[in-house]
Amino acid sequence: MADIILIASAIIITLVLLIKVLITAYHAWGSRPVEIELIPSNDSISAKKVNLEPYLDIISKQFPEELDN
Repeated sequence: MADIILIASAIIITLVLLIKVLITAYHAWGSRPVEIELIPSNDSISAKKVNLEPYLDIISKQFPEELDN
């Protein structure tokens, strides 16, 4: 008798989890964006022309001259 209850409980828990996963997947499918541009346009700036000096200055000011070891 205990075996039947254990098997029935496992089946019910599995079905509940499966239903929750399907409901979550359905909501995620409905909220995804319609258009995504994965490839940038050809008029983007070449890596050779990008100036990173302002960013390096900002980042270097956030850390002390010598880091503790």
